[in-house]
Parts: sequence; structure tokens; C-alpha cells
Amino acid sequence: MKNSIATCLALVLTMISCQGPQPVTPETHTRLKEGSRQIHLDFHTSEAIDSIGFKFNKKEFQAALIAGNVNSNKVFGKGHHSWCYYPTEAGSMHPGLDFDLLGAQIEACHEIGVTAQVYITVGWSANDALNHPGWTIVDADGRNSYQEMVKDLGPEDPFGWGWDLLSPEGPYLDLILAQTREIVSNYEVDGIWFDIVPFIELNYNAISRADMKEHGVDPADEKAVRQRHVEKMKFFQEKANELILEYRPEASIYYNWSNHASTTEALSMFPYEFYAFNTKHDLEDLPTAWGGYDIFPWRSKYFANTGKEIVAMSGKFHKSWGEFGGFKHRDALLYEAASMVAF
Repeated sequence: MKNSIATCLALVLTMISCQGPQPVTPETHTRLKEGSRQIHLDFHTSEAIDSIGFKFNKKEFQAALIAGNVNSNKVFGKGHHSWCYYPTEAGSMHPGLDFDLLGAQIEACHEIGVTAQVYITVGWSANDALNHPGWTIVDADGRNSYQEMVKDLGPEDPFGWGWDLLSPEGPYLDLILAQTREIVSNYEVDGIWFDIVPFIELNYNAISRADMKEHGVDPADEKAVRQRHVEKMKFFQEKANELILEYRPEASIYYNWSNHASTTEALSMFPYEFYAFNTKHDLEDLPTAWGGYDIFPWRSKYFANTGKEIVAMSGKFHKSWGEFGGFKHRDALLYEAASMVAF
């Protein structure tokens, strides 16, 4: 396979793409070439932050992309606090935002020939979980892992990470699909990037137990519960792909956590091939935070065999995403970029 790769030490992520020769799943369609120099612009702002984007300046935004030789940008549709960055009927626009920031960014990108993929959170959506606690994932004993983590934290105790985890099923699935439809029908998007899709976590909340009963699944039979879970995840992916391609047949589609490999649990999901619903493979690696430097080489080779484009990803952060004031050493970024080219 001939690789076409360019490196970028971006503000948030380093991405390098490789062209693959094979058709994509779930169906063959003509789509835009994956950008070779990308930025993944994470933007998760709570309702406590006001004046969102009030200094946004299209010309300055474009100048920054041009200076970085960026040809693809992931902009934000919905973040981990559940807020949308565009006028929405299905969800809620960030209360501190008073204009269509998503639309402004897409327009700015397209004017200078930069493709715009849109980010949509799935598993972490804090206000959706707060407003609908019945949507959150619980284990077979009815425990919510996030709530178990935070229940005894004192004001000076270090916080772990994450939020309540939600599963795309029942009313929450309807919401995710409605928000996705809004975005792909109202904007000329070049791709959709779903984040935190809970492929591993089995769900035993009331909605899921009702589904098990309807499908004759014994909640005590973990193997049967896992099989039904796989069916539900793939149903979400099938429906999402169908509506995206209905409106944007050239769009790229990616489900994060579908190809993670940093834990034994993640590797155990490979036989289910959730990654088959991706039109490309974004390999999210932050070696100084998880996984180490030995995962990307074999993972890139593994997914190169699918014939789909690969986007290698790294972050500016040394320890973890959202690390304020922390920067990865220049030598580490250069090594990671070189590894992406090499593998």
C-alpha cells in the first residue's frame, strides 16, 4: 500500500493519514479524500463558562489554519457537557453562546479549501445524564461506576476522570440520531466523528433490562447480555451511517473506541468488528498517558490491512487530555510524528 503522509504538530492533536485502496463499509460510496494534516479541536465547555466564541474572527481563524498548512479540521457540534454549538431543536445550545459557531467554523474552513468534520459526543454527556439519570449505564448490581468513584470525594481530594456514561439506546439513541440528522441536513459537513461510544460496557439499567426481556435475554446470562449489547451497538452504528450517508454521501464516519487497543478489555472487542462501520481509522494514541509507544506500530499495521485510510493522532498534552499548562516535550512530539511516518 502506498502511503501519502504529512506531519503536523497541531494545537491539540497530531494527525497523519494514509490512503488505502479498498472500498469502505457498510457500503461503497464516493467520498472526500481524508485530510493529510489535521487538527482535532476539542471543545468541552460547561454552562459555567460564558461569552463562548464571542471573539471568533473568521479571518484570524483562517489565517491560523493556513499558517499550519491544515487541510482538515474537526469542529465541535456537541461536547461532553451536552451543549451544542449551533441553533438546535433536538438538544440545547450552550447558554453562553449567542450565534451559530459551528456554522461559522464550517464556512471559514470551506472558504480556504479545508474540510470540516463535526464532533458529536455519545457516552459522556453530563447534562443529559443529570436530566435523565435513567439513561446512565449501571452494572448488574445497579451500580453507576462514575457515581461510585465520586460519592466519597472530599473538597481537596483529586478527581479521577470522566462523567456518567450513557448508552445509545432507547430515548438517548433517539436524541443522538436527531442531533446527528440536524447537523448533516443543515450543514455541508465533510465527516462525523462520534466520541466515547461505550462498546465495552454492558448496561443493566431499566431501559436495557426492558430490552432484554423483549428479546428473551436472561440478565444473569452474561454471554447472552453481551451478544444483545453487540446487536444494540451495531444498530446504533447502522442507523447513524444510514442517515449521514443519506444527506452527505461523501462524508467520512468514525466511532471512537471502536479500535482502541490499550487494555485487555478493548482488545476483546476486536472480534465483534465495531470498527467495520468506520470509513477511516483514527488511531488515538497519547503514549505518555496510556498505552505507551509500543501500541501504535502494530495497531497501524493491523488497520492498514482493512484498506481504509488511517489518521494517526497524538496530543500536545504530556499527561492527559485537557491538561492545562502542560505541554509534551518537543522531542516526544517529533518522535511520535516520525513513528507515524515510519509505520
